[in-house]
Amino acid sequence: MKLGDSLTNIVSGMGTPKDKLSHSRFIPTLLTKFELDSLYSSDWLSGKIIDAPADDMTREWRQWSGGRRQVSALLSEEKRLNVQQKVNHALKLAALHGGAGIIIGDGSKDPSKPLDLGGIKRNGVKYLTVLSRWELNATDLDRDPLSEWYGEPKQYQLSGGDRIASLHPSRVVRFLGRPILEQSNWVDGWGHSVLQRVYDAVRNVNVAANNTASLTTEAKVDVFSIPGLNQNSIDPQYQRQIMARFGLANMAKSNQNALLLDAQEKWEQKQVSFTALVDVLNKLLEIASGAADIPVTRLLGTSPKGLNATGQADFRSYYDMLSGRQENSLSPAISRLDEALIRSAIGSRPAGIDFEWRSLWQMTEAERAAIAVQRAQTAQIYGALGALPPSVMRGCVTNQLLEAGEYPGMRELLEKAEATGEKAEPIITKAELGGNEVGAAPTKVAKT
Repeated sequence: MKLGDSLTNIVSGMGTPKDKLSHSRFIPTLLTKFELDSLYSSDWLSGKIIDAPADDMTREWRQWSGGRRQVSALLSEEKRLNVQQKVNHALKLAALHGGAGIIIGDGSKDPSKPLDLGGIKRNGVKYLTVLSRWELNATDLDRDPLSEWYGEPKQYQLSGGDRIASLHPSRVVRFLGRPILEQSNWVDGWGHSVLQRVYDAVRNVNVAANNTASLTTEAKVDVFSIPGLNQNSIDPQYQRQIMARFGLANMAKSNQNALLLDAQEKWEQKQVSFTALVDVLNKLLEIASGAADIPVTRLLGTSPKGLNATGQADFRSYYDMLSGRQENSLSPAISRLDEALIRSAIGSRPAGIDFEWRSLWQMTEAERAAIAVQRAQTAQIYGALGALPPSVMRGCVTNQLLEAGEYPGMRELLEKAEATGEKAEPIITKAELGGNEVGAAPTKVAKT
């Protein structure tokens, strides 16, 4: 006896074999590499779905915290190895093909051995190479739950030119596209393409757009009623006369803006309305936008619609989602790379070095100026209260200004001042504040 838990109506056939929907099934049909490459290179919507999240997640990049010289060394090392661009490239490859990797090259003669992070000295990371899952051939997965490499390939086979190299997983920074949740179903350790889930929505948009474009050639059609056309059309001479007759009519219409018709002929013009088609196309674009989890205004590059609409709510929700990806997916993925980067930049692994992702939401000049004033007033209050030792307070304010990046070239100027032994001195005296309350803006411009 078979029991089911669903809504069934015998009279209408709903939920019975008579119902057409009862025969609908989801069947896994994975897109091939050729199809994915074709979608990315030929379809603008698919390309935008791949590029937009990766570009937005890495556009503002991150800011390091630590000593001034340490931060400066880290920034220089990131620039030397082109880390920001490499991570952006790996994210796009992973989203398109389901997986990608960045190879950490330390000049080792045997890359099949584990990467010794502790042995990396200054400039120890020689290069970073981005490869797709198809270029990094994964071997058998480590199925031991007690292993630190559980779920990752035991080795990677890298083929290029005349050489076939074996890479230890510690040398590869893995990026996944759409992850497969159950690791027991993993075959090679990679995920699925992001386009796999949105393929139907993207295809519907393209079909509707192409059909709408084809209809534009028939947006206006002239219809003529000619007596005896059916009986006489079999005569070749009559066919030539008809073509010559309407050629003359079109010529007169173009030159004289007049249409010549026989007294017994009838003419009417039929036009196609695209209003409903545009609504359907916009709705399909909204569905594709929801499937890709990207706001329509970002996906299409259009202004928000509606009275007093700014699109800020959509963008804030989108940026919050990307911030969650940065913290939950991207940061753990590049943690091994960062450990190697810190040692390669500084020569050791000092405590207290960390980073934060910069805000994806860009403030206006007025908003940034207002926040800068608030920070300055807060520092002034703490300094007046003696909450922190003066040297600590100066260091906190200096680090805050450096991380905010308000003054171009400030880091180099500070290093020059330290080298010459120049000390920080107030350029506005207490008397010049004009008797303002603590935390109030000074009334006199600073001396220069």
